[in-house]
Amino acid sequence: NKASELYEAGEPPYLEIYSQVAASREPTSFEAYFPPMDKHFHISVFSPTNGQFATTFSDITERQQAEKAEYEQRRFAEALNEVAIVLTSTLDLDLVLELILDRLRGIVPYDCAAVYWEGDNRLSILAGRDFPDHFNVASFDVPADGKLFQEIRRTGQSIYLADTQADTRYEGWLETNEIVRAWMGTPLIVRGEVRGYLTL
Repeated sequence: NKASELYEAGEPPYLEIYSQVAASREPTSFEAYFPPMDKHFHISVFSPTNGQFATTFSDITERQQAEKAEYEQRRFAEALNEVAIVLTSTLDLDLVLELILDRLRGIVPYDCAAVYWEGDNRLSILAGRDFPDHFNVASFDVPADGKLFQEIRRTGQSIYLADTQADTRYEGWLETNEIVRAWMGTPLIVRGEVRGYLTL
C-alpha cells in the first residue's frame, strides 16, 4: 500500500523524515499525532537499500489517552492536596475559596467561576473569578429555586451544558448572558446536604 493510502491522506505525511532516512540510511523512530485520523502513532523508519525507506507503525492512541487521563488525575490529586493543606492551616474562608478557584483552573479551564452559598432561599456569591469589571459580585444573588440548581440539589450530581442557548434549563442570571456559551454546576455538600454550588 502507498503511504497516502495507509494514512488516508492526499500526500504521505512525515515525508521529510522518511527522505532523510533514505538518504542517510540512519534509522529513526518517533511518535506523532495525525489529525486526519485522530490517532497517535509510533513510527519506525529504516532504509533497506540506498535511496529507499520502509516504515512500521503502531497505533498508540489508547496508550496516549491512558497517560493523559493518569496525568489529569495526578494534577487533580495535587490540587486537592494543596487545598487540604490550606484547610488544615487556616480558618480564612476567603483564602480557601480563592485557592480552590485557582487550582480548579489548572484542571478545568474556565472563563468565569463562582461559588454560590444558599441562605433565605437565595444564592449569594462567596467567591468569584474573572467576572466583567462592571459586575458587582458582592451584591449579586439569585433565587435558589432555579431549574438547574434544583436539579443539582435533587440529584446531588454535577450538570454540564455544552450549549446554554439550546438548553431551556439555563435561565441566564448574569447581565452578560450573551457571552455564556457553556455552563457547568456542581454541588457543595456539607454533612450530606447541598449547601451551595460551584459554577463555571
